[in-house]
Amino acid sequence: TKEFFRENYSSKANHLSIVDLKEDKLIGFCWLKDINYIDRATELAILIGDSNFRGQGYGVEAMQLIIDYCFNILNLHNVMVVVYSHNEKAIGMYKKVGFKEFGRRRESHFIDGKAYDEVYMDILPRDYKEKSVTDIYFLKS
Repeated sequence: TKEFFRENYSSKANHLSIVDLKEDKLIGFCWLKDINYIDRATELAILIGDSNFRGQGYGVEAMQLIIDYCFNILNLHNVMVVVYSHNEKAIGMYKKVGFKEFGRRRESHFIDGKAYDEVYMDILPRDYKEKSVTDIYFLKS
């Protein structure tokens, strides 16, 4: 919605596109919200907008790249995501790359009259399951 994009495309957010290189097609976005360089923390959001590309590993690869970017380029220490409890595939993807649940906001999101929790998850460098992939995509000096 327009409100969602106004809130998330603020000047304090970094936005990255997710592109299928084989088809040269934009399939989604990820963004870092409210990066705090003093506390070395941020909130990450991801959206694979084209449903034809969901469940094919694009989200996992994008998460690995953005987490690696956060830890190895931006020198952050904590990356958080917020996901609704009905989105079990996303929760599974976050766990796959090393995120851990640390809390819930109970019944705070309604879809068709049914209440769902907001699930709060985060990852620290020691939780990250992949070796650095940043050098493949970014030049480090």
